[in-house]
Amino acid sequence: MDYETLKTLKISDFENAADGYREAGNMASQAKDELYNQIIPGMQKSLHGEALNAAVTQLRELSKNFQYAQVECGLIGAALNAFALELRLAKVKLDLAVGDATDARLGVREDGSVSYGAWSGSPGSESIPGGTVSGGAALVQGPGINPNHNVAQTYANRIAAAIKEATEVDAKWSAKLKSLEADDDLTVSNRDWINTRHDVRGTLKGAKDYLNLILEPPKDGTPEENAAWWAGLTEEQRGDYASLNIATVGTLDGLPSEIRDEGNRYTLRATSARWEMERERLILMRDFITQDGRFMNRSIENVDKKLAGLNQVQQHLDSTGEKGIPELYLLGIDTEKMGVP
Repeated sequence: MDYETLKTLKISDFENAADGYREAGNMASQAKDELYNQIIPGMQKSLHGEALNAAVTQLRELSKNFQYAQVECGLIGAALNAFALELRLAKVKLDLAVGDATDARLGVREDGSVSYGAWSGSPGSESIPGGTVSGGAALVQGPGINPNHNVAQTYANRIAAAIKEATEVDAKWSAKLKSLEADDDLTVSNRDWINTRHDVRGTLKGAKDYLNLILEPPKDGTPEENAAWWAGLTEEQRGDYASLNIATVGTLDGLPSEIRDEGNRYTLRATSARWEMERERLILMRDFITQDGRFMNRSIENVDKKLAGLNQVQQHLDSTGEKGIPELYLLGIDTEKMGVP
């Protein structure tokens, strides 16, 4: 990133883009909920047999796409806000350095270098000509040095440091945002869900400075304390915190049922995908092992038990609308005890 780019950069563009992704995520979440709580139950009242089963299967697969889109859009929105914050900090440093240089009657050129005027000492002494300095150089001392040189160099170094900081921020978040690109197919595979876990961890790690501006929930907070903490956040902070801590919010008593449900449903999907992939790995290893495969079979059986528990939870959620079963919220899930909530 160069001087002119940072100087004219509109940080609000990234923040507006973050708002757009957050809104897209909210729309995906709403579409998912409507499928589960309205469309599928409505079909179950009017259709029967194979037609119903085929339609419901397709709609549940579609709901996975909406849920996946919600997770990824939330992460992109949070990443853009974190990116904007770090860029804004660098731009403030640049603006302050340019302002200070201007106040000192120095000129800041289009490439970020700083020009200074000639120096006239005592009457009758020879004038020392002015010049231009670029950032990254050390101050100089000695006879015949224009005192304005070091003043200009100090500001040029500040400008260069701000540009360097912005360049590093840009490189960091460009890579992280690129890693959030989703497959262009319509199938949300187990690997896609596992990748979201990596996406969450990577974005969370990069957004530490941004998250420092969002108050953390109280440690071992009561439901009342957690509810008060949540109420004290802005809508943007709630969305970004939940996106970056999607599994954590599902465990916090006192938060709105809808928020906890979103977090726990994600945990259910991602954990099931992880164990499905582990089962495939174990079967592949067993098939290539020439020795006694009983140990591998026991490992596969343990995974099957975990998956059975997780699938039981998913089937219970999928029963919304059947025989008048109302909308269900997943307010807790223990992934260490075979998925039993």
